[in-house]
Amino acid sequence: LYLTNPKRLVSGLVMYPDERNAQTDWEGPLAGRTAIVTGGGKNIGRAITETLARHGANTAITGRETDSLRETVVDVVEAIGANASFVTGDVADPVHAVAAFTAAETFYGGADIIVNNAGIAGLPFVPVSEIPLDAWLKTLETNFVGSWLTIKKAVETWIAKGISGTIEDISSHYADQP
Repeated sequence: LYLTNPKRLVSGLVMYPDERNAQTDWEGPLAGRTAIVTGGGKNIGRAITETLARHGANTAITGRETDSLRETVVDVVEAIGANASFVTGDVADPVHAVAAFTAAETFYGGADIIVNNAGIAGLPFVPVSEIPLDAWLKTLETNFVGSWLTIKKAVETWIAKGISGTIEDISSHYADQP
């Protein structure tokens, strides 16, 4: 199932109608929980997605590259037997945060784990005087605004539902660079 909304965000769900998706029988410490992982299609985000799925969580991953997201979701479903879905979009776009939570709500009844993993390095180790304003603004939008938008949507959703959840924010060694 692939859906497209007016903002051209793509979301997808991969499920099999057999024992591989017997969610009620799925065991693990995170069984019955759902995680949204931003930047979940590649590298560290993919590893986080796979780990959450192996521990029983449904996973709804987000990112900018549909192919890597789809590949991760298919691999998680086929190799692990867990439920996985994806939303393609830019984490710095407010519509993206809403779409990720809408997908989690539609496919799994909501999300109670957030992993803010999406981030860009911008132009590391370049003197400040050489960083173009547009590159700096894009870095801030992705790394800070994107995380804030996801956290804001999570808190709003959880307060409205009267539930709590877990938020993990990931940073790289670039966060400590002058």
